[in-house]
This record gives sequence, C-alpha cells and structure tokens, in this order.
Amino acid sequence: MDHYVTNLYPALITNNIRVSYSSAVYGSVCNVVIVINANVLANSCGKIVVAFPIQYGITGSSCAVSGGVTATCAIVNSTAVITVTAITISAATTISIANIRAPTYATTTSPLLTTYTSTNYLISQAQLTPWSALCTLPCKTCQSTTPTICLSCFSPTDIVPVTQHLYDTTNQQCVDQCSVSELTDTANKQCVPCTSPCLYCSISATNCTKCFPLYYLYNNICNTACPSLFYKNSYDNQCLRCVPPCQTCIS
Repeated sequence: MDHYVTNLYPALITNNIRVSYSSAVYGSVCNVVIVINANVLANSCGKIVVAFPIQYGITGSSCAVSGGVTATCAIVNSTAVITVTAITISAATTISIANIRAPTYATTTSPLLTTYTSTNYLISQAQLTPWSALCTLPCKTCQSTTPTICLSCFSPTDIVPVTQHLYDTTNQQCVDQCSVSELTDTANKQCVPCTSPCLYCSISATNCTKCFPLYYLYNNICNTACPSLFYKNSYDNQCLRCVPPCQTCIS
C-alpha cells in the first residue's frame, strides 16, 4: 500500500512523498521504497537523511538511490544517509532501503526524512507515514477484511513478544493453551476440537477421555450402549464392569 505525505515545509518540498512497505507482518523483513516526486529538491547538491525509530531494525540493511539524482547511499546506525551530488529537477527520486526489520509491536512512530544543503544547513523535515500491520496481534496472518480473525500465529522462535502461539481452529484465534474440549497438536501448533461425541480427548481427536451426555466411555470410545458385563454409569458417563457373578447389572 502506498502512503502520501503532505505536511512538509515548502522551503524544499513542493510536492508529495510516497512511501511503501513490502510486508505488513510484525517482525518481518521488508523493503521500504520512498519516492520523492519531481520539483521536490531545489538544490543541486546536499544531503537527505531518513532516520528510523528504534522500533525498526535497520542493522544489516542496504540502500540505493535512483531517478533524478546522482547520489550515494549508506546505512549509518539507524539512519539511511543519502549524499546527493547532482539533481535533475524534472525526474522523481527513489530511495530503496532493503532488509529492514518491521516493528515487533503496534507503533505509530514515523521515520523522519530530513534534507540539508551541501553546507549542512537544515532545509526541511517530513514525518513519513509509519509502517502498519495488516493484522491485530497476536495474529500473524489474518482475514484481509477482518484483522482480528487469525489465520496463523507467531511461533515461539519469532521475535514478536506474544505468548499466544497455538492456533484455535474453531474460533480462529491465537491462544496460550487449548481448551479442555480440544486436542493440543504440538507438531502443527494448533488446537483441534475433539471429535464428537468425545467431550474431552487426548493423543488424537478420536481418543476420548470423557463423553457428551447420553454417551458412555469404553476403551476410549463414546457409545450410546455398553458391552456385555458392563453398565451405564450416568454420574461420569462411563461403562463400568458389573461385579461378579453378575453378567448384567444396572449399577
């Protein structure tokens, strides 16, 4: 998605700046493209500095400049420093910054673009539109129209500070732990509903440990009837063994 910035001092900036981010996932590695439209840069030399807040991970990033300038670009600490040596006013300038780590939590802090003359006098500043996530935490991915309905969750190895790593397939949410009526699938990090008429289950969704009312547990299977020599115990919905020498019993 492209964002447009218009709250700029007119001394240097006479048009808009367009900013785009290649990823909307928290903690992901993304590319940032800043397009400065034509007629923005008034000097034939100088410097552009794009400073990223600490929420952005810029260590190991790289940058390049193309379009209406002859310039060099370098990453210095948390800033991209573009040293401009020549400008063609009729062409837009594109600053491409690769491999930035997106914020790991919700933030509205903006990168700051500052322009200087060749003698280091401040000309103009612009608060760039900040990176924004498509989904609401703790979702990693979500429905495009509903950011709170999760499609996947962050894993414990991700740097995003959330503890809800299990995906509840029934409610489409990320949770800390599965409910008692769900199986914890540790391999796929999911909460899988127990197969009805299992009320509770373990090991697999069909391996019952407790049954719904009117069903009775026998050998980890829930049935409406008990086998020979067993009776229906309605207190805990189990098939219990008749006391010998009884072959049939009711309690």
